[in-house]
Amino acid sequence: MTPWIPAYVGIGSNLGDSRARVEAAFDALGAIADTMLVARSRLYRTHPFGPVQQGDFINAAAGLLTRLPAGKLLAALRAIEAAQGRIRAERWGPRTLDLDLLVYGDRCIAEAEIVVPHPGIAERGFASGSDNSSTRSAPSSKTESGAPGRPAAPSRPSRAATSPAIGAN
Repeated sequence: MTPWIPAYVGIGSNLGDSRARVEAAFDALGAIADTMLVARSRLYRTHPFGPVQQGDFINAAAGLLTRLPAGKLLAALRAIEAAQGRIRAERWGPRTLDLDLLVYGDRCIAEAEIVVPHPGIAERGFASGSDNSSTRSAPSSKTESGAPGRPAAPSRPSRAATSPAIGAN
């Protein structure tokens, strides 16, 4: 039997109803074959990377256990992005949904289509648990005040275990 491998996925959106897209991504990740969603972070509002002028992102991170090889997991992530209307047109451009495979077990992979650990993980405070000036908690879904430091109220998917949130303070 194939062993379970821990994997972490960065989630982001800055087009449309980004909060709903990120929440839907958690559900979709939990529905991937031979994969379980076991942890999820709160939602964060972050400034975009790169030279393209665009709105802030809503970001989160998900912890998975999977029996899929890294390439097949990445293909499943891309299928979820496509289902949410993702079009890969402009590097660092706005996105309906962005799913990045951040870590896949203890493996280091450097291939044309997949690099893990993700080369940008250190710059993603929401994924690494660090606090940086470009990352703040997204406002709670009960208030759209925009007040920093208020995490969005998580709704745990039924398949999620009671693990500590990724990036929790």
